Amino acid sequence: MNDDILDILIAHGVPGTVIVRVAKLIADSQLTESRRTKNRERMKSVRARAHTLMHTETHKRASLSTVPPITKTVVVKERGTLAKSERGTRLPKNWQPDADDCTYAIAHGLEPKTLAVDFCDYWHARAGPGAVKMNWKLTWQRWCRTEKKGSGNGKSRQSRDESHSIRAAFDRLDKVLDGPDADGEVPRQTDLRVLPGGRG
Repeated sequence: MNDDILDILIAHGVPGTVIVRVAKLIADSQLTESRRTKNRERMKSVRARAHTLMHTETHKRASLSTVPPITKTVVVKERGTLAKSERGTRLPKNWQPDADDCTYAIAHGLEPKTLAVDFCDYWHARAGPGAVKMNWKLTWQRWCRTEKKGSGNGKSRQSRDESHSIRAAFDRLDKVLDGPDADGEVPRQTDLRVLPGGRG
């Protein structure tokens, strides 16, 4: 089509300088169009690569997010079915010992309803990761065994805690010093002044 324009100009006797200028404009236009075509193709290629990279990156992220985390799985038998618990939980707010829990407590010489109140109060009040357990049934059983050990010698959990206090230690020492020691010697008055409530 550009050649046709030049032929028409020559046929009509247009001066050569004008024809040369028109030819130059046509050549510049063709060069510009060629560059635009190349740029379009290059940009199309760049976009295709960017889309591929983005898609690949998104796919990688998606596949990483779908990889399940490594967790410990504990299988707990509950009412004749197997239930999988992958994470520990806090003691449910309305937790009560079931028939098996009560039987276990009674077998250890404990009163389940009273024990359940202490159990719930303790675990509901406790904070942090120590209050999260994988298996509350086993936690209850351990609580029963620990409670039995404490009550076997006439002590409750609370009295065991109190027995570790400094005041309780002084009270025990005061009882020992009230009478003769293992060698049959009676403590002197000066020995009792250091004790709270000591005589002298």
